Amino acid sequence: MQIYLINPNLDCPPIPSFGLAYVISSIEEYHKVRLLDMGFHAKRYQDYIIGRLKESRPDVIGMSVTSFSFRYALKIAAIIKKLYPDIPLVYGGVHPTLLPEETIQNPLVDAICIGEGEDSFKEYLDRLKNNRSPEGVAGIWYKDKPGEVVRNPLRPFREDLDSLPFPNWDYWDIEKYLRLNESFVGALRIFSSRGCPYSCSFCSSSAIRKAVPGRFYRLRSPENIIKEISSTVEKYYNKGFRHLTFGDDIFGLNLEHLRKLCSLYIKAGFSDFLSWGCQTRVEMITEDWASTVSKAGCIVISLGIETGDENIRMNVYNKKITDKQIMNAVKILERHNIKYCLSMIMGCPEDSKESVYNSFKLVKSIKSVASYFTFYKPLPKTALCDSKNIALNYIQRDSGGIWNTPKLTTRYLNKWDLQLLVIKLSFLRGCNFIKLGIELRGMRFALDLFRYIFRMDNSRISAINSPYLIVEMESKTLYKYFLEDWKKKHLMFRGAK
Repeated sequence: MQIYLINPNLDCPPIPSFGLAYVISSIEEYHKVRLLDMGFHAKRYQDYIIGRLKESRPDVIGMSVTSFSFRYALKIAAIIKKLYPDIPLVYGGVHPTLLPEETIQNPLVDAICIGEGEDSFKEYLDRLKNNRSPEGVAGIWYKDKPGEVVRNPLRPFREDLDSLPFPNWDYWDIEKYLRLNESFVGALRIFSSRGCPYSCSFCSSSAIRKAVPGRFYRLRSPENIIKEISSTVEKYYNKGFRHLTFGDDIFGLNLEHLRKLCSLYIKAGFSDFLSWGCQTRVEMITEDWASTVSKAGCIVISLGIETGDENIRMNVYNKKITDKQIMNAVKILERHNIKYCLSMIMGCPEDSKESVYNSFKLVKSIKSVASYFTFYKPLPKTALCDSKNIALNYIQRDSGGIWNTPKLTTRYLNKWDLQLLVIKLSFLRGCNFIKLGIELRGMRFALDLFRYIFRMDNSRISAINSPYLIVEMESKTLYKYFLEDWKKKHLMFRGAK
């Protein structure tokens, strides 16, 4: 069968969908697959979709959606239904997993995949290919011919991650993605685990853990991870692959697993030419942990701090890390010459001017590469969002995934207060960016910035007024310098070994 898969990424920097990459790898042997990736087609997505659909008529169309891309998925679905009203539209991802009833009831939705899609979607397609009903396919809800919803049982999380085929990036414009990456130029992501065992009140992970049966947090074997890295290097190094990002919710949670992975990474020779980064929690970081990852080529780590107010962090966000643990972790990273950036949230229901300024103070007091502040968004079924209606109303009226635009007021801050904080935040982040850039490269930094802003090297993908511009500027300057400095201490090319 002819299967079209769509990444409805219309309002964010172009980012390949990991979920779709895994699904493609799971079905491409049995079906003809085409990808409609909106990443570089957001401005004229209607023409792009219509043009691609007219090339050949698909049998099934699938989309991977979050709560904040769902409304874009519906816009795309409306275009598709005008051309091909009878083609089944299947929605997978976080949104239908957490809100299955609300999703399946939409007239533009024909079926949903709840939980992970590699097995459920493949079985669904196999049934249709053989002219059989998808009744009984675990993880799939669908509408039958009379329009009644058939609710199949849920499919537990897959235990054995090693048996999954590696994600296939050939369907993406991968050379363009590598060149215009929003983090490190030349970066691709790999996951060493799936899921998260923690229960932060703002995060969807714990809600997904409750929505789907089975063990949520799972590890791949170090050998399987190394095998994928080797395959990725072989396929994409000559296309610009130069940096690896571990996309795990929490990387390095199991220290013995981490040690073996890093040992194999070094043994395979990757640490000589392929730097990497990850995100983790501060309580994971010990001298042993930091030494292990540093020797294997880790150059940057993202730390989920969320707020500089310890009370809100621990009692509102349910993130049980103290200020003391944060300071201890960053000192360890600095001793091992590992850069770090901070992930922060502003505008939660209990935020006040004092709590936000505590975040600003924390950011100023330590030497992070960058501090990524996002405004709180109420996600469905999360502990901090006590009403499903609040989340649904927010999603429906949200102007998109713009991270630095407040949509909700707090108990102590009105919208004007939050807008003023945005201005102060932008000033703080801009000053830190310029200060660090000058420290690292001096006049070369100014020249690189000039070239980037005026597109002299064709590297800019964000508009000048885009809230993502600062993220992209950091990628094209600071992160480029970190990679250059790391390469000075290691072999620069595989052939130099």
